[in-house]
Amino acid sequence: MHGRTIPTLTLLVALGAAMTGCSQVQQAMAPKPKINKVTIEAKVAAPGAAVSGKLSGGAPETLPLWPGATVVRSKATKTPQGTTWTD
Repeated sequence: MHGRTIPTLTLLVALGAAMTGCSQVQQAMAPKPKINKVTIEAKVAAPGAAVSGKLSGGAPETLPLWPGATVVRSKATKTPQGTTWTD
C-alpha cells in the first residue's frame, strides 16, 4: 500500500499545479512543438546566369539562361528578320 501512495500523491500534486494555470509547470509538462521548415527556391531562366561552356559570339546580354546549365552547342542564325541564337 505504501508503494502506491507516493506516486499517487506526486501525480495529484502535479495535476493540481497544472490546473492552477502555472505557466512554468505547464511548459515543463508539455514540450514545445518541433517545426520542420523546408524551403525550395525555384530556378528560373535569368539573364547573365552562370553557365558552363561557351555561347556563340554576339549573343545578347539579355539572353535568359538557366543557372548551372551547360552549353553543349551554340549557333547564331542570321535571317531577314534578325539574328536567332540557338543554345
